Amino acid sequence: MEITEFNNGIYPISLYVVTEPDMNEIANGFYQMTMEGELTEFEIKRTFTPISTVVDCYEKSDKQSGAMCIIWKKREMNKDIMAHEASHIASLMFEKLGIEIDGFYGSSNDPFAYLIGWAVRCIDSVVKKK
Repeated sequence: MEITEFNNGIYPISLYVVTEPDMNEIANGFYQMTMEGELTEFEIKRTFTPISTVVDCYEKSDKQSGAMCIIWKKREMNKDIMAHEASHIASLMFEKLGIEIDGFYGSSNDPFAYLIGWAVRCIDSVVKKK
């Protein structure tokens, strides 16, 4: 398993990109955040194995809030899926920060679009690693 942490220098939320996930190892280092904002032990219930998924997380050691992109099937990751996951990552980060995504003409549109691009570059850099 490999966990790569990224910080964008603007927002105080880390992005963790995980390949070859070991759920026990993830659970040792992270809490999962519920929709209600409560910390729980890390657990993902799957009825099937997706290519990737995004989870709201909280790192135990340095108490860092984050978004985690777990890549289950690295060989199947492509730009479409990266963009899909990046939109979830950007939405999660904005929600954590209390920033409303206010549409095409709104003031948050450009920062939201840049955050999606940053997340795609982060995911892509991990996927390209051998």
